[in-house]
Amino acid sequence: MREFVDETPAGPLLVRVSHRLERLAQHAGTDPMMTSQVTRRLEAGGLLERAPDPADGGARRLAPTPAGLALVARALTDVEADDEAFFGALGDGGGGFADALARLATPPPDAPG
Repeated sequence: MREFVDETPAGPLLVRVSHRLERLAQHAGTDPMMTSQVTRRLEAGGLLERAPDPADGGARRLAPTPAGLALVARALTDVEADDEAFFGALGDGGGGFADALARLATPPPDAPG
């Protein structure tokens, strides 16, 4: 990526809607303390905001700022360009490759389990 972005599995969740920290950590499969540290860093960078949760006055909800959403849009453009540069050599948009991976990931019908 061309700019600093904390890449976490929770990124797409943050972009869609606001959530409480616990929900974000659960979705990302990360430790709540680590998730808290990352969200504080994103907030300090103006990419994320914390607001009171209307349902629970002691809790805070997380949501991307306009700057955070703009950065995600730029990052996705970069990722898509990098994907195309890497996988473009496969032709057919990489569909054949994706199909082959799906077949490898699917156990045969007679597999135990």
